[in-house]
Amino acid sequence: MTPPNWKTALGIYCAYAGLILSIRLAIDLDNGKPADVGMAYDQIVLPQLIGALFLASAVTQLVWWAPILTERRRGHPRWMLPILLALMIAAMLLNAIGVQWSALAPLHLGLLAFAALLMGVSEEVLTRGVIIVGLRGSRLAETWVWPISTLLFVLVQLPTRAFVYEMRSVLVQAVVAFMMGTGLYLVRRLNGGLIAPILVHAGWDLFPVAQAASGGNRLPGTTVLQNMVYGVSMGMVAIVLVQDHRTRRDRLSRRS
Repeated sequence: MTPPNWKTALGIYCAYAGLILSIRLAIDLDNGKPADVGMAYDQIVLPQLIGALFLASAVTQLVWWAPILTERRRGHPRWMLPILLALMIAAMLLNAIGVQWSALAPLHLGLLAFAALLMGVSEEVLTRGVIIVGLRGSRLAETWVWPISTLLFVLVQLPTRAFVYEMRSVLVQAVVAFMMGTGLYLVRRLNGGLIAPILVHAGWDLFPVAQAASGGNRLPGTTVLQNMVYGVSMGMVAIVLVQDHRTRRDRLSRRS
């Protein structure tokens, strides 16, 4: 087993990001939406499948699966988790209602769902798995682990978004991604593992993509709910980090 450390984690991160970018350049990603089976496969499924296989191989060789999938110490206070998840699920349901399900062929919908799951697995294992474990292995406090892992979550998405959106929109989405990444960090900390963030991430990505691919409409209130998720996440992370500091201080005082 390779002891968790930030250098190894960053090396895997850079290799993954370079691999995904190379694939997207090779398939000549354009500004189109994944409106049919072929586009969905080329634009989303193929890059994420290769990336997921790379991560699975790397993590298996490092023997990091246990700390990646489970939290040794869950965050507090845990009463915040149901509130955060309820807001996230409500926002996802509104997006799901806006999908024109009848316009999507079963194979097309299946590919979109598979792609969303792959993206959730890959990006969560990478940023809230490998990176978090590596930073903690290098003895960094959570006050550093949270912003660094979340910033790297944002950066790994930027090249893909730069293909599709104007720079101004990319910068706005980077801020939004940081806040959403903070929410996913909290789900991991408070729930005690990586499975819940993977599922939330997959659902969060799936329904807007399915909405666009089916010609659906964004329902009123969706943006408000999403903004509530972002704002609540930023407030909650401050509470969790303060509680972490108090717990660590109390533990050190008992040892002395």
